[in-house]
Amino acid sequence: MKCRLPIIALAIALMALTACEQSKTNTPPKIKPTNYFGAYARVFNTLGETGQIIRAELDKTQPAALKSTLEPKLKLTEETLIKAKDATPVDKPKLPKLADMLLDSTQELLTAYSKASGDKSLNPDTRKTALERQLQGHRQALLYMGRALDKLEDESMAAEIAARAGDKNYSYWFRHYNAEAKVMLRATQKARGEASAAVAQLQKALQGIEAYAKEQGESINPDFKTYCLHAKAFADAAGRWQGTPGADSLKAVEQAFNKLIVQGNKLFGREARGTLK
Repeated sequence: MKCRLPIIALAIALMALTACEQSKTNTPPKIKPTNYFGAYARVFNTLGETGQIIRAELDKTQPAALKSTLEPKLKLTEETLIKAKDATPVDKPKLPKLADMLLDSTQELLTAYSKASGDKSLNPDTRKTALERQLQGHRQALLYMGRALDKLEDESMAAEIAARAGDKNYSYWFRHYNAEAKVMLRATQKARGEASAAVAQLQKALQGIEAYAKEQGESINPDFKTYCLHAKAFADAAGRWQGTPGADSLKAVEQAFNKLIVQGNKLFGREARGTLK
């Protein structure tokens, strides 16, 4: 049975444009103490993508040389991690250790891959066997760090939503729906009956966000209007999954979730610039 990574797509996506905005240079951005989570999400993202790139090449008869491409990215990630550690609160001691573990396992995987990819006597199957220990170590490190980020994200989202509950504006509604969407996505990993409560909560959140959008009339923020369309598409996909659970309907839910989060990023960006109004 294929093991699923913890669902932290929200964290990885939403923090990318706000807490730890991508630098246009090769210099990692300065990380404020309140933004350490975004930095760790970025580290997690990059190291996870690195593993995916390597795994994809392992399936090829003639895998590409990746060291010159991936090593600079890992170097930049290491520098970002150093800054993230400096900004990490003292009550979060596990994050730096888990990030170090993931970085080390990624570097070890790349080193082993570089050696195996140049061995002409290996085919895709024997190459994977040769890297089995490194592949498993990398995946395990992803799981450990993913679980920690997932838990931290849930706590952060709950606090942000609660802080805005007294004034349910744009900032409240898209956060609230993001949170319910994440709960729904988690529920797709369970039996259909157990997911019924998540579907009901998602529909309630959709009704709320659509009612708020209607109240804004012609003056509605255009990015929020588009977010509402993605919210409806995600809810529809979740409903189809509930009616007919399976690989295809689950893939549709995941794709709709990703589009929702991408649009949510635009709202976080507007919020940071003071234009979410």
